[in-house]
Amino acid sequence: MTSSKKLLQALLILSFSNLAASKTKCLMATGVLKCPTDPHAVKKVHIDLWDEDSLPLESDDLMGRTWSDIHGNFKVTGCASDFGPINTPDPYIYIQHDCPHRDTNATDPIQNIPKMLPSLVLSMLLSAPLALCQAPFWMPNMQQFSFLTETDFRNALLLPTTNIRRVRSLFHDMRIPMQRFKRGGGVAVAADKDKWPNGRVPYILSAAYTSAQRAVLARAFDAYAKRTCIRFVPKAPTDKDYIVIQKLDGCYADFSRVGGRQQVSLADECIDYATIIHELMHVIGFIHEHQREDRDQYVSILYQNVIQGANTDFDKLSNLGLSYYGEHYDYTSIMHYEANEGSRNGKNTIEAKNNHFTSIMGKANDFSTSDLRRVNRAYKCSIF
Repeated sequence: MTSSKKLLQALLILSFSNLAASKTKCLMATGVLKCPTDPHAVKKVHIDLWDEDSLPLESDDLMGRTWSDIHGNFKVTGCASDFGPINTPDPYIYIQHDCPHRDTNATDPIQNIPKMLPSLVLSMLLSAPLALCQAPFWMPNMQQFSFLTETDFRNALLLPTTNIRRVRSLFHDMRIPMQRFKRGGGVAVAADKDKWPNGRVPYILSAAYTSAQRAVLARAFDAYAKRTCIRFVPKAPTDKDYIVIQKLDGCYADFSRVGGRQQVSLADECIDYATIIHELMHVIGFIHEHQREDRDQYVSILYQNVIQGANTDFDKLSNLGLSYYGEHYDYTSIMHYEANEGSRNGKNTIEAKNNHFTSIMGKANDFSTSDLRRVNRAYKCSIF
């Protein structure tokens, strides 16, 4: 906990599942961030849920990661696999932000679960509205995660190939950790340390998805396997870096290889082929097309029509260590926003300099040719 960032006031509701027969423990924390001196500092705040291990042979576990919404609301869930009779569960919340009101960056470890909350959180709850009190929430343990099966991939072949266009807005769907910021314009990560080694992306999948939903996921995985060298593979016990695909809060994904456990949220409304391959493009290190550093030559951003507090979703990203991989701006990319994405009034937020393309942007239902070239160049996929 050496970050110079300061702690927002966090009104947290914490509850825990005690799984006596298993060394896996899971929890969920929900709350709202408040910054009295700068109310705007509560949006898009990076929040991690950690288990701090004190045993010499163990290391810290990143249990879960999320970002607050524009109002400061958040929900973070996660499991730790090394809780046991010789190790006291001591999770804490770690918050990266720019609020000048607090001078620490993490809650104290939460001891004696579930009898009491940490003193910092408890003192805040005492002055909070009673509506914050909720019934205990039970989180599934790791045994309730699964992988796709051969049946899922066979079912994927039976899916219709028409009407597969995404039906959910992609607004605010890319989560970028603070430590990722570095110079370099482009569309995808350039440094090998930000990519998945050999294009191999280990995953675990929530068991909450139906057979029909698993088939759509399988179709998306198979599209990457057949057209690129990216492989989404079941997590092995030795994999330290992996993605967790769950139904959380809408559609979003951690950007590039973060390290450790990272999140992909695909709620029910996100289970269509185009949305899934879009979110997985974020996972392997690709940004939205309209956020390219050279975008001003191709599109105009109408900030006056953007939802209040959401300008950052339309800003250029020139500080992530990116590369264009030899590809020009692509209005037909699966990574492009629609013209009215994130609109506060129904009017366009993005318009093409060539008006012909305004109605085309964001309507892709599959990879464009340029998308595939970028992926295969970024990951040195020589056979494609």
